[in-house]
Amino acid sequence: MHKDVKEISIVMPTRGRPDKLLEMMNSVLNCASSPELIEFVLYIDNDDRSDYEMFDKKAIIIKGERTDFGVMFRLCIQKASGRIIMICNDDVIVRTKKWDNIIYENLKLYPDNIFLLYPNDLNKGEVLCTFPIFSKELFLKFPGLLPVNLSLLDLHIQDIFFQLKGLGVNRIKYLHNVVFEHLHYTIGKSSLDKTYSDRHRFSDDDLFILYADLRFNLSNKIASDMITKSTSTQILKNIVKITKMNNFQFFKKNTLMFWYSNAPFLYRFKLWFYMIARRIYNILIYSYKTPTK
Repeated sequence: MHKDVKEISIVMPTRGRPDKLLEMMNSVLNCASSPELIEFVLYIDNDDRSDYEMFDKKAIIIKGERTDFGVMFRLCIQKASGRIIMICNDDVIVRTKKWDNIIYENLKLYPDNIFLLYPNDLNKGEVLCTFPIFSKELFLKFPGLLPVNLSLLDLHIQDIFFQLKGLGVNRIKYLHNVVFEHLHYTIGKSSLDKTYSDRHRFSDDDLFILYADLRFNLSNKIASDMITKSTSTQILKNIVKITKMNNFQFFKKNTLMFWYSNAPFLYRFKLWFYMIARRIYNILIYSYKTPTK
């Protein structure tokens, strides 16, 4: 890939889907106003036997052990040259012409590079920032945006920015007119493959709740820095030991997360209820299954 500095770096892990990946990348570039300013940074597992030779000149490729999403995204971002980072999936098709111009136009609202934008995935929509867009500068200053061992990164980042909103700093924006269609099997837009089935959809719920303190402290720190114009890098304690909770502990910690949050009350309540609903669904669906890493 040409080594000129880019504007937007799309980072994503991919496994066993070279055809889908190529379709995704082509849709990104074909719909972009300035495709030459966009780069892809891919993480590919060492044991993935798919043929990725065609991507050698189309993307920056990082190969490594099969690991957590947080680790993969961090490695990709560190290699990215773009000032704007977008976390994405390979099961996506872009439907909006000149989508990059819309992003650039919105960035003018945030000269300090503190923002969270997210497109319309035609599934979760405004409810969840399925594909977060943020500045590399913010990630470098606050690595807690992407804990290394957490998979629920979209919800984690969204919660941080809703807590900022509760503190009077509204830097989260849903781009309803930028469509990155998520072709997920759960909504019938693709077939269930091994990449989907290998992942336990709710395996990180306990960890997400245990990271509540980090999100609370991080939102306070970002808001404080915006007021004081601080430029110092702040690395908060952002590694939580993986602990599985029983149902009582889960309910208790989830309720504490509800009370100790800067986010608006309605958002907090919806998040509390959402995590309870996921727990119940997890019990009903996965109680007799052994998750695969």
